[in-house]
Amino acid sequence: MIMQMSPGVARRLAGVRLVTTDIDDTLLRGDKTISPRTRATLARAQAAGIIVVLATARPPRTLREIARDVGIGGLALACNGAIIYDLDRDAVVHHAPIPPDIARQVIRSLRAALPAIAFACEASLRFGCEAAY
Repeated sequence: MIMQMSPGVARRLAGVRLVTTDIDDTLLRGDKTISPRTRATLARAQAAGIIVVLATARPPRTLREIARDVGIGGLALACNGAIIYDLDRDAVVHHAPIPPDIARQVIRSLRAALPAIAFACEASLRFGCEAAY
């Protein structure tokens, strides 16, 4: 869908090459929907040649559904930046996980302080969790 921009909007967008947005409580409203105004804004930005990048704490498995819903492709930052994800290819481009020895130290320390704690893990495109999670 090609949308017309007013001259004022076109002037404000002049020189902008990339826009990055968070998802939860930024792109998505409290009810987890995207407003028609936000959808139109994203479409206008893309029509103007602006690259739209999603950046989120979410893992790729939920990020990709939202991106498809609003018609955003390209690269996205997932898992708080630990994963660079290619939305068009549905593939992890880069993954920088917490090193296992550090993760084990953190888990041991937290379990000592909070014995009832439960953990979950996002590993690339996989999810795993303890039964109590």
